[in-house]
Amino acid sequence: MRVIMTLKKIADYKPFPTKVMLVKTLIFPIFNYCDIVTPDMTVQLLQRMQCAHNYCVRFIFNLRRDDHVTEYFDRLKLMRLHDCRAFHTLLFVHNVLKTGTPKYIAEDFCYLSDIGRECTRHGSHLLAVPTHRTVMFNKSFLVTACGLWSSLPAELKRIEGRRRFGAAVSRWMRSGGGGWAQR
Repeated sequence: MRVIMTLKKIADYKPFPTKVMLVKTLIFPIFNYCDIVTPDMTVQLLQRMQCAHNYCVRFIFNLRRDDHVTEYFDRLKLMRLHDCRAFHTLLFVHNVLKTGTPKYIAEDFCYLSDIGRECTRHGSHLLAVPTHRTVMFNKSFLVTACGLWSSLPAELKRIEGRRRFGAAVSRWMRSGGGGWAQR
């Protein structure tokens, strides 16, 4: 977090929009880098990352260390790290399912209706979670991605364009998403 410490030195001289732009372009990409391939992070590490994320919001609004940041996340229209990771995973899964690329990942996804289980009206939209016996595999990208995809409403899964899908999922998540966040 040396970047934020460096920015903190000049915070009093920068207007609000500039601080928002600096944090969004210099710091948030570090949080988002490869976030979909590390679903097995420990709770302690996730908490430390969320504290660092909160610190960035405190920097933008010149808040004290003990001030709550939830309302400020809403003002900036930012997602918490847990939600952001889930959002990026859903965008990636949507892209893989719609384009079939990369092929080595697309081959791992299969719908319940394709394998004959749960052949209901929703089976064509639900991804089959691979059978597994280990806790490590349970925390893998494939299991996490299948679970997230299956938690989406069917109307969101049918959206074709990546931008439209992203905007619809973002709105759905912000509206509560039917018990979306597993906090």
